[in-house]
Amino acid sequence: MKSIVLVHSPAHRAKSDHYPLWLATIWSKMESARKARTLWRSAVDRVEASLQKSATSEDVADRARAALQALENLQWDGVTKGVKASCSISDLASWFTTDWLNTDHMDQLLELLAADLGGGNGSTVVVETTYFVLKLAQAYSDPEEYRTGVGFEWLRQLGETLAMGKRTRMGGIANISDNHWIALAIDTEAETIGYGDGFHNTIPPRLRSHIDHSEAD
Repeated sequence: MKSIVLVHSPAHRAKSDHYPLWLATIWSKMESARKARTLWRSAVDRVEASLQKSATSEDVADRARAALQALENLQWDGVTKGVKASCSISDLASWFTTDWLNTDHMDQLLELLAADLGGGNGSTVVVETTYFVLKLAQAYSDPEEYRTGVGFEWLRQLGETLAMGKRTRMGGIANISDNHWIALAIDTEAETIGYGDGFHNTIPPRLRSHIDHSEAD
């Protein structure tokens, strides 16, 4: 059986203690679980702290207790299931803290929103992922590639469904300046572009031009 020598301290460097290779694999998994447990512990501490606040409403308290019960039944590590925007289960701990939410988190929210709205093939409403605005910017900068590129096929199909009236409303979330999330809503019947910014800023001119640009159609 193959083995490895593991040196843990200067006092053991002169020794030749051999261990089976599978031990290193176990230790690696244990370290991953330890990091995940630290994330979950932080999430639980935040939820429990909210329950201790006198200003916490009963509705918030009920949600906090439900969150704690869910955390008790959720494993520390693994991969999320049931969503296209899959990520590590330990990443879900961010939902219980004030940490910055990443693209996977936002796409998971959008998937849940689409399911709540019943956005299937027969629906006139479509909810796009955070990838939409990024791809739209690429199409705007290279119209010829947009018209012919395989990577833009889904975007062209979306444009066709909006132009033909098969889809009349589209919503999504976009990132601004790499540190701020905003909401977008396009209504082709009312010919309006909705822009939701928690900082109450107006839509950036460049983003507006990407959405309102008709040359690439």
